Amino acid sequence: MPVWLKVALITLGTLAVLMALAIYIFARMIGGIFDGFVEGFTNPTGSAPAAETGPQEVRFLQTEGFDPTAPGAAIILHPAFTGLANPVAVTDPALLAEAADTAFFTDNRSAETRMVLLSILFLSPPGNGTRSAMVSLFQDGREVGTLTCFTGQCPRGGPPTAPYDLAGLEASAQPVTLEDETVMGLPAARAFQAELLEQPGTLLTNDVQDLPEAATRFDGYMRVRLPSTFGPWEEFSSYRGDAEQAAFETGLRQIGQGTEIPFEITYSFSRTSWTQYVIHDAATERAVVDANGYEIVDGWLPHIIPQADLWVAAEDADALRAALLAYDWADPRDPPADDVLAARIPQVMAAHDLPGAAEDYMHRATVFDMEDDVIVGPFREPEVYFSYYRLVE
Repeated sequence: MPVWLKVALITLGTLAVLMALAIYIFARMIGGIFDGFVEGFTNPTGSAPAAETGPQEVRFLQTEGFDPTAPGAAIILHPAFTGLANPVAVTDPALLAEAADTAFFTDNRSAETRMVLLSILFLSPPGNGTRSAMVSLFQDGREVGTLTCFTGQCPRGGPPTAPYDLAGLEASAQPVTLEDETVMGLPAARAFQAELLEQPGTLLTNDVQDLPEAATRFDGYMRVRLPSTFGPWEEFSSYRGDAEQAAFETGLRQIGQGTEIPFEITYSFSRTSWTQYVIHDAATERAVVDANGYEIVDGWLPHIIPQADLWVAAEDADALRAALLAYDWADPRDPPADDVLAARIPQVMAAHDLPGAAEDYMHRATVFDMEDDVIVGPFREPEVYFSYYRLVE
């Protein structure tokens, strides 16, 4: 073997060892920093340890809000815990109560954090997430919660020695199917939910309570959108449309007070975007590029569309629509006038050493999703999505 090749191999080997050592030190350092952060955040007084580091046993049957001894207690064991192909259920409270003190799995949030930080360091973030569902807890047919663990520590995904104890629950578990249904309208959704909860062997993972609280008082909702408006050219770097959004919500409240139509705003925001002002050749209408071949951008044009969801009774929907359309909303703001933009051309030319005269150039911005009128969408009854496990008979 040539001497130069031996030297190259020794050098590469030494670099590999040093890199591995650096990675190890970095991981330990980051882990220590994270663990210290967790300890300081959860236990600011320092009187006693508030959070463990390293592997932690999770006694899932002792989860707050779940009583394994109560009638109607049930759990779903997920494949990451059991190693089975599909989830299985244990619905006998006596078995759950017997296993409450011994059943556990192991989690390791510190190792998870180190893995994520290292993946970021090497630009290879995990593509499938870092946590796996282990067990879902149910009380009287409703889900109390689902517990997860760091995938690298799970019984079926972690090291062979990762400790866990199913406490014999898998032997008495029953196969289940995961089903779903979308129901239109609150009365129908509540009836469907009640029917599910009355059926033995059905475990509901979500319910009507996932809707906004306004759903307990109103039948459905409609969405209102105002015409597009533009932010001030001079404030494009900081503009967020807060003033326009506040004026929009004030108008909605005034409509409610003036008409005495009961409704409730459940979702209100201004859809905001920023469009580039690109310098174009006035004759050819083509974008002008700089010395590096990039289009010359002279600022951004802020553009917003205020909108909100209003929950209302079905019999009041038409009256509310008429009031929204008849209200004297503020006129939308136009984009900067052509002469304002033209006055900026000389400084753009000087900054980018452009030839010719100022009238040879123009600003152009293409704004999409423009709304020209007040738009009130149709009254909609909510669609309620149900997901539930059913025991296989």
